Amino acid sequence: MPTCPLRPIVASRGSIMYDTARFVANILAPLVGRTPHHLKNSGELVERMSQTTLDEDESLVFFDVTALFTNVPVEENLEIIQDKLAHDSTLSDRTKLSQQITELLRLSLTTTYFKFEGEFYS
Repeated sequence: MPTCPLRPIVASRGSIMYDTARFVANILAPLVGRTPHHLKNSGELVERMSQTTLDEDESLVFFDVTALFTNVPVEENLEIIQDKLAHDSTLSDRTKLSQQITELLRLSLTTTYFKFEGEFYS
């Protein structure tokens, strides 16, 4: 249907940037989850919420997030990641790269080509 908006979900395994993205993900992995706002999974949410008490005039609301990845502002997040890397005292233990990590990440996030029925899409 022409009026039905679509957002294709494409597996990146075997894509042109797959190995680069995997390499960068391994470098960034130790930085993930280092905030009090990070939840590992829904089980951790249940555990945290079991210790929460609401007053009578309060409500707890949950929203299901859909298509979050496509709504993440890439440039802003690259700046945040660059700052985190600049303050990461263990980065040199994982790689000799520094500024190049952000550039590789930018390429991985913006180079999303795929082929469907003989045509290339971005």
